[in-house]
Amino acid sequence: MDLEWSTDAAYIISGSVDNSCIIWDVNKGTNLQTLDTHAHYVQGVAWDPLGKYIASLSSDRTCRIYINGLSHTWTSGVIVVMQSTKYHLFHDETLPSFFRRLAWSPDGSFLLVPA
Repeated sequence: MDLEWSTDAAYIISGSVDNSCIIWDVNKGTNLQTLDTHAHYVQGVAWDPLGKYIASLSSDRTCRIYINGLSHTWTSGVIVVMQSTKYHLFHDETLPSFFRRLAWSPDGSFLLVPA
């Protein structure tokens, strides 16, 4: 449902309806790593401008942040899931909008996420 280039243009991350994010090595044409922590399809992915974090947004009402480890191994970091008895912070797939993309600010200090 979404894809984005890394800042050094060596990798692409793709978000898909199979509930996963895949990091692709562009030069080798191979799957570098599959991030399959979402429970529903991934609606948006974003690589921070410094190349340290990847964020993904899913229709399971979660936004996940992955931290770049050594040797390009991505591990699940802070998981932001906020729910209340009155409302959900994020909408699921019933929201009548197809485009739900998240984005980092140019300096990487903010992550903007559509609700």
